[in-house]
Amino acid sequence: MEEKQKMELDELDKLILELVSQERIRQLEKWGEQLHTKREWWLIFQEELQEMIESGYNIEEMFQVTAVMCAWMKDILKNKKRN
Repeated sequence: MEEKQKMELDELDKLILELVSQERIRQLEKWGEQLHTKREWWLIFQEELQEMIESGYNIEEMFQVTAVMCAWMKDILKNKKRN
């Protein structure tokens, strides 16, 4: 049986994650910690996604979409801990 090779992130992956983190910090500074219903998160996500599409898939908009998804996932995980 073959052992799976341990994979690691390359420098570009690490840069992307760092830029997403920076966008999350920017959003936290602007909006604070966000707690929403699934429907509210869906509407926020749709709005960000539409802005990204309308921008012609601008990379900055892509980071904003990704950061919103991170905030949504965090909210889901926090809700699981509370329940």
